[in-house]
Amino acid sequence: MANIEDLSTEEILAVALARYQQQKKELTLASQAKNLKPLAEVGAVVAHARKNQGMDSRSDLADLADVALSVVNSIENSDGDLKVQTNKLLKVLDALGLKVWIG
Repeated sequence: MANIEDLSTEEILAVALARYQQQKKELTLASQAKNLKPLAEVGAVVAHARKNQGMDSRSDLADLADVALSVVNSIENSDGDLKVQTNKLLKVLDALGLKVWIG
């Protein structure tokens, strides 16, 4: 990297902006990471989100997500051994506004 004395004002500002944007991204990810849950807890997370959104019955969520009631039952009853198709799990999570993080 060049010495700061060798850079123009525009170049210095561009470097500063790039560093700011990277730090902002890292802070956003760190903030979101506080709320991450392991996959083993997906059933409890789904049940909690469903109830918080005013859906008293699992069938309400199944209708909203356009999946069979058995899918929602399988998810909410799971104890870490989830046995539903990924696309159906994603539909349920999407219906609740939940996100999946991998990595």
